Amino acid sequence: MQYLTSLIAVIAVWIAYQQFQTAREKLKLDLYEKRFCVFETVLGFVSLLALHQKPEAEDVIRLDRAKLTSLFLFGPEVPEYIQSVRDKAQTLTQLDGRRNEIVQLGGGDLLTETKRSQDELLSWFDKQREECRRLFGKYLAINA
Repeated sequence: MQYLTSLIAVIAVWIAYQQFQTAREKLKLDLYEKRFCVFETVLGFVSLLALHQKPEAEDVIRLDRAKLTSLFLFGPEVPEYIQSVRDKAQTLTQLDGRRNEIVQLGGGDLLTETKRSQDELLSWFDKQREECRRLFGKYLAINA
């Protein structure tokens, strides 16, 4: 009878350990899904600008939410990166408005300088698609 009691105790410990392992893997999956959602949002925003399209208010709101979420899911470099993306997008939007005003006033050297600044930012956004994948990659790598 003592042997049977010991066997049942060992089986109970084994089941508890298996439940612990399952819960830990579920936590990893949940964390991955939340991180991937932030990655998709940031990559989508960067791609939008790299394709020379103007972000809508909803796009900026999604990016701001992604930044807030990233504070709890990533190291400090990710929220900082998202903030720099947002800041550069705002600068690009301001340059676009300024360029339109300059065109109405007749252009000139200021128009050339504004266009150059816009082109630099657009080039930066184009490079960010790869940078975004690199930055988020270490958090999204699946370790088998």
